[in-house]
Amino acid sequence: YTCRGDNQLPYYDGIEADYRARFGEDMTSGLIAYFTRGECAAFSERFWRLIAERFRACYFDRISAWCRAHNLLMTGHCMCDDCVQSEYRFSGSVMDNLDRFDVPGVDEINTWLDAPRDYLFAQIQNVRAHGAPHAMAELFALGPCSMPYARMRQMIWTAAAHGVDHFFMAISHLDARGNWKKDNFFHDFAPESPDFAGAAALGQTAEAAARFAARAPLTHSDVALRLPVSAALSTIRTETPDRVDRAVNALIDALRARQIQWTLIREAEKTPAPHTIAFDANGTYTDETTG
Repeated sequence: YTCRGDNQLPYYDGIEADYRARFGEDMTSGLIAYFTRGECAAFSERFWRLIAERFRACYFDRISAWCRAHNLLMTGHCMCDDCVQSEYRFSGSVMDNLDRFDVPGVDEINTWLDAPRDYLFAQIQNVRAHGAPHAMAELFALGPCSMPYARMRQMIWTAAAHGVDHFFMAISHLDARGNWKKDNFFHDFAPESPDFAGAAALGQTAEAAARFAARAPLTHSDVALRLPVSAALSTIRTETPDRVDRAVNALIDALRARQIQWTLIREAEKTPAPHTIAFDANGTYTDETTG
């Protein structure tokens, strides 16, 4: 499913009965409040959790079962997984979904280094800590095609630091400027590329990074950020990230600037970190350890 904007919602046959059975009330009043911008925080959170569970059962669980039945490894990534609101709109609960993968992955074809990318890779780090033996990252496809190999190596090692040990160097058309947008055109690892000979060195980097990522995943840090699912879903009315996602990114930026080691944990997960940060629907965060 995908859902954009605040004037539509995903749906499946039987959702009304599921909602009534789970929460003991009819969903009609909640729907009316949602579309008229009335008070609907509880309905919004409940509705999107139901949708996420249904999508996981109908899509990820079925593909995972088919792959195992046919002795295949399931790999790939979820859509729009760089903030809580967008991932629930497009894929549901990303970390729960990735638990179904044999080689869970992320899509970082823009090759950017910022807070949403740290959040994205932190999800992979968490899935590895919960038992995933491998992880993959799709890299570089949106170039630009003049991207230096030093930048590519930087992104490979960034991914490896979060537990990625499989690297998919995305293939695309040679210099496809104008087909997507002119200032951010595709990379190409085809023999026609003028710097294709350097790809062997890039492969050596990937091999070294994979060995590094194979070490025991990081399970302890100075700060644990609790995934703010309830806070984000209770305020999910527009396509753009709300104040909860902005608050998460702002805190990640502050931790990066101070070089404080942090990890992302699931909503109900316990952690031995000295400080555990939780967010409310207003984007305010508190240290659970100290209050």
